[in-house]
Amino acid sequence: MNSTSHHNATTNFTPRLRSFYAVLVAFATFSAVSHGGVTAASDERPNLLIVLADDMGYGDLGYNGSQHLLTPHLDSLAKSGVFCRQAYVTSSVCSPSRAGLLTGRDPRRFGYESNLNQSAAAYGTRPELLGLPPSELTLGDQLRSAGYATALIGKWHLGSHEVHHPNARGFDHFCGMLVGSHHYFPTPEKHQLQRNGEPLREFSSPYLTDFFTDEALGWIKTQDESTESKPWMLMLSYNAPHTPMQATDQDLAKFAHIRDPKRRTYAAMMYALDRGVGRVRSYLKESGQLDDTLIVFFSDNGGATNNASWNGPFSGVKGCLREGGDSGADDLVLAWAVAGRQTD
Repeated sequence: MNSTSHHNATTNFTPRLRSFYAVLVAFATFSAVSHGGVTAASDERPNLLIVLADDMGYGDLGYNGSQHLLTPHLDSLAKSGVFCRQAYVTSSVCSPSRAGLLTGRDPRRFGYESNLNQSAAAYGTRPELLGLPPSELTLGDQLRSAGYATALIGKWHLGSHEVHHPNARGFDHFCGMLVGSHHYFPTPEKHQLQRNGEPLREFSSPYLTDFFTDEALGWIKTQDESTESKPWMLMLSYNAPHTPMQATDQDLAKFAHIRDPKRRTYAAMMYALDRGVGRVRSYLKESGQLDDTLIVFFSDNGGATNNASWNGPFSGVKGCLREGGDSGADDLVLAWAVAGRQTD
């Protein structure tokens, strides 16, 4: 997992990943351009909100043709922005895909080819090697250096050793889990959730997806109240709809028409994720920040076989190099300046 050589973080990108990463990092180096094409002052640089789903199927969104799931807020997001039809993630499994997102590089370039649990046997006695190599710059590093307030809320899955902790990898604030999955009904007695290294004892919501949304809103409001007036970058990394398959009774009731119990639970989990996106977007609109915030949404990889997801027209699943496995970014939506566009 660790790389013995040090790479320049601006080299060895795959072409499409390089282009996507360049769009994000551009906010750290250039002034914002207003919708009318007028260059704004440097202190008016846009905020950046990255919303990441986990093991979501390509066909499980209304804007991708789903007839059974309810994703009205994500559909609205797609209509308000640019829907990228041929975007691909760097890996068909969670951890290396996230490594590619945060570094803008093909994770194979620095030896990151599998999920951490699959590499544990090789690095079990050296936990500091089991994670994203410290030699790699992250998007958080880049934007924090440019004066952004940075946060990651939700799933990390890039190493649990202190050298890999989000707070050491460019994120001022972290709330979530370092591992790859977690129960959706956490209790103080049994959980792996933390806030900036301190174990969590209380939860604003009994359901994890809603809790992460609450945390995201709380952090954004904290930035609004800050006297520093920094632009911000938030990575809202939901673990839904990754297993275990757990949903609230209230959300399950909306999908009583789906006969398969696992598929019904999946639909309810997606509904909670969609609700969270809607809540955050509504707050940004109410607080006058929506037009000053680039929102990016996609999944870390394609749908898995064990969560009843559907990859639509694509063959393959999570862990497979066919499009159903690494089509996570085929759901990619960039919402800011231009509404209702599609692009290859």
